[in-house]
Amino acid sequence: MDRVAKALGKLGVPSSADMDMLAARVDALAASVAKPGKSTAATAGAKMMKTAPTRTAAKRPAAKTAAKRVVRKAA
Repeated sequence: MDRVAKALGKLGVPSSADMDMLAARVDALAASVAKPGKSTAATAGAKMMKTAPTRTAAKRPAAKTAAKRVVRKAA
């Protein structure tokens, strides 16, 4: 199972832990928007962003182009 998770991570697919963290952030933002008062969604989002680790997608090598064939005219 670790090999599959590693391969998916290299492709940039979020793990279940990443999805759980995202769901918690969405719930916190939804609660802060629904609650009237000084707390705004921007401040709640900024607090959550400080604690959330950053992830970047794996870089893929550039696609190789096929060499073109040179066609010579018959003499």
